[in-house]
Amino acid sequence: MRQGGFKPKSHSSGTYWVRANAKNGGSKTKEKLEGDVNGDGVVDEWDIRETTTLQICRILGVVGAVIIVILALIF
Repeated sequence: MRQGGFKPKSHSSGTYWVRANAKNGGSKTKEKLEGDVNGDGVVDEWDIRETTTLQICRILGVVGAVIIVILALIF
């Protein structure tokens, strides 16, 4: 019988309660490299190009928004 999200788990030393949604094995996450945009574990030419492209697009977006606001205030 489950109570409070716990379930019984048989063990050689007896029965004890564990979380019903507990995962075995712990966390198995990879280290994230700085500059690795696509998540393949390697920082290569494409990661650098993508980062540069995103930065240029952000700058152009801000400049474009400022121009539109200025034009809207003038006209």
